[in-house]
Amino acid sequence: MAEIINSHDKFFKEMLTQPEAARIFLRDFLPPAVAEQLDLSHRRYVPA
Repeated sequence: MAEIINSHDKFFKEMLTQPEAARIFLRDFLPPAVAEQLDLSHRRYVPA
């Protein structure tokens, strides 16, 4: 994987690899119609 240089990208990559932080972020910041379609209880990190 290429090195991430942008600090904003680094923050989100790190935050989204933490399951509870990712769940809260997706629940709170996605449009409700999108968030309702997700089953956030069965998430798992899949490295790119």
